[in-house]
Amino acid sequence: MKLAKWHPSEEFGHFADEIDRWFEERFGGRGPGLMHWRERRMRPWADVYETDEEVVVKMEVPGVKKEDLEITLGEREVTVSGETQKDEEVSEAGYHRRERRWGSFMRTVPLPARVAVAEAKASFKDGVLELRARKHPEEKAAKRKVEIP
Repeated sequence: MKLAKWHPSEEFGHFADEIDRWFEERFGGRGPGLMHWRERRMRPWADVYETDEEVVVKMEVPGVKKEDLEITLGEREVTVSGETQKDEEVSEAGYHRRERRWGSFMRTVPLPARVAVAEAKASFKDGVLELRARKHPEEKAAKRKVEIP
């Protein structure tokens, strides 16, 4: 099994989440400013795995409609972008906790193997996007957008 390339910005996001959780659990409040960094952008969680035949990416995008998602697949990476909308206006003073995020987002995930870009298929159910692409070691295709039926 090949390991994906390390992305420090992804690790910092996970680290910021853990620090904020730790402060909330112990002190019932926000961490030392790292939550502000996290609030500015939505970063969907992703699982990436491979079988003998294909590469699979599953990404959590709760609250996003499938028509608001854009998937661009390259031979060694996939980029998912979209937008979530704010439900309602509530004054800052009325909030006790704010963890949900809204606004536009974009996440690029490296793939562990080259894939057949033209044959990739996407599905979307219960806030989880799933992309499946057959492995193709000789693929040299340009990127393409993948539609969700």
